[in-house]
Amino acid sequence: MSKDIKFTKNIKLLYVEDDEDLREAVIEIMKYYFNNISVAKDGQEGFELYKKQYDLKKQQFDIVVSDIKMPNMNGVEMCKKIKEINENQIVVLLTAHDSNEHLKEAINVGVERFVVKPIVDANEFISLLIKLSKKVLYELEMKKKEFLLKQKSKIIDENVLMTVSDLSGKIVEISQAYLNFAGYTRDEVIGKNHSIFRNEDANPEIIKNLWETILADKEWVGELKNNKYSGEEYWISTRISPLYNIKHKKIGYTAIVEDITNTKRLEALSITDSLTNVH
Repeated sequence: MSKDIKFTKNIKLLYVEDDEDLREAVIEIMKYYFNNISVAKDGQEGFELYKKQYDLKKQQFDIVVSDIKMPNMNGVEMCKKIKEINENQIVVLLTAHDSNEHLKEAINVGVERFVVKPIVDANEFISLLIKLSKKVLYELEMKKKEFLLKQKSKIIDENVLMTVSDLSGKIVEISQAYLNFAGYTRDEVIGKNHSIFRNEDANPEIIKNLWETILADKEWVGELKNNKYSGEEYWISTRISPLYNIKHKKIGYTAIVEDITNTKRLEALSITDSLTNVH
């Protein structure tokens, strides 16, 4: 299992056991895989260690391994207090056959795994801890990705003119950048059709082509003339693409919009006689 050390070496583990001989034996097994092991002799000491770690560093242990029957505070009570700090804490309880009265309570508290004492098969015990370590690392990776995704979403929301609509064309999401640009509030737009922006001079043939294209599950790229809330006209270059769910079923459309009003004005000036105002 030496190849699995890469999953365990950075895992913070709290081990709580009142039996000194068993404690030393288990630590001897675990320290080959875990570089960061904190040890407590009973539930009260274990909880204080956990709380100190959280209060000082705002961090939890990744895995807590504890005996059930201990003086001062048993493993279930300690687990209950730990779960009040971090309801997602992974806890493994070591239980003897005479600890059955605690099992139901431990399950209700949310203990992930139970290991019967004495630990006869060390490999099986370590395999369990490796499996839980992989779970910790996977969840950590997901949190990192979620954090990055939130940052990206915030950047898009603040800087990109974008809408998301359902299959009927009703707007279900719109970026704050687009709201700021067009002068609408979110409540004024959500649930409305994109015609809320449309200029009365919009070419119906373009709109017809737009719908024919996206209904055929193709991307539509073109220019549209719209109105802001104030009535001011603006031109956009827009790219409308089908939006699919995880099962590849089409659920709507995304539109990425670029303001090209100044470009269109310059085009108009370049082909208009300044004296006669004739194109």
